[in-house]
Amino acid sequence: MAQADIIWLAEADDWCEPNLLTTLVPRFDDRNLRLASCLSVRCVRMAA
Repeated sequence: MAQADIIWLAEADDWCEPNLLTTLVPRFDDRNLRLASCLSVRCVRMAA
């Protein structure tokens, strides 16, 4: 079981903008916040 102040769940095929964590993590300064999420968009890889 993971034990940390903040846990980020990301799977091997997940991708995010470089600023995702710098945007979400400061929100946890509010001790009433327990969960943060973001919009999920399906990306389709184009064949070469």
